[in-house]
Amino acid sequence: MTDPYDYFKKTPAHIRMVNTSVQDCRVSLNFVTDPDLVRRALAYEKANGQRSSMIKLLAAKLKTLEKSMGGAHVD
Repeated sequence: MTDPYDYFKKTPAHIRMVNTSVQDCRVSLNFVTDPDLVRRALAYEKANGQRSSMIKLLAAKLKTLEKSMGGAHVD
């Protein structure tokens, strides 16, 4: 078994976010305010996990964050 602290230290936040169940991700997204973090998590999930429910969840959160920030979307 890998050491949870080691995993947390070495794994980027956007990957940790999607390496959970959809329900756990939904709960953690309640505390996320950085649209860039969600954007990276969405890109990672599309490239690796491809779970449609996770992609929809992340896309909805990203849209909400961008709207709350006045539509500031920078690519």
